[in-house]
Amino acid sequence: MPCLEAVNIRGSVSMLLELGAGFHNDLSGRDNIILNGILQGKTKREMKEMMEEIIDFANIGDFIDCPISQYSSGMKARLAFAVATAIKPEILLIDEILAVGDIDFAQKCEKRIKSLLNNNTTLILVSHNYNDIQNFCERTIKIENGIIVSDCSTKAFCCSDG
Repeated sequence: MPCLEAVNIRGSVSMLLELGAGFHNDLSGRDNIILNGILQGKTKREMKEMMEEIIDFANIGDFIDCPISQYSSGMKARLAFAVATAIKPEILLIDEILAVGDIDFAQKCEKRIKSLLNNNTTLILVSHNYNDIQNFCERTIKIENGIIVSDCSTKAFCCSDG
């Protein structure tokens, strides 16, 4: 049986775990930026100050003023990633987010993640994509059936049988 352990967190945390988490389908993208930011510990004023940067990064055009229910999964991913990374968290937890969207947006996300890493953000990437793991992570923990089976440098992990 897997053992659950407590985690102590020191710092602001931003998460992209489930597409659309923290969004309300009846609200516009613009309103959801504020809602999502508030859920992540920012003030309404702070989110309004970041609004244009987030809208520019998400690049979803006039849909920003439409209800989220009209967005495709890719548009939701763009907006969620833009919000989560614009708040410049100390810890960023991502689950396969780069698998959604086009190649240009994936490259844009990669640059944003690398910028955050260069500014001391801790990245926790949950992924099956070895390329993303190699690209972003120095340490890799492999979990099978809730049990840690490997905990080593990414270089050692990716050079082994995985």
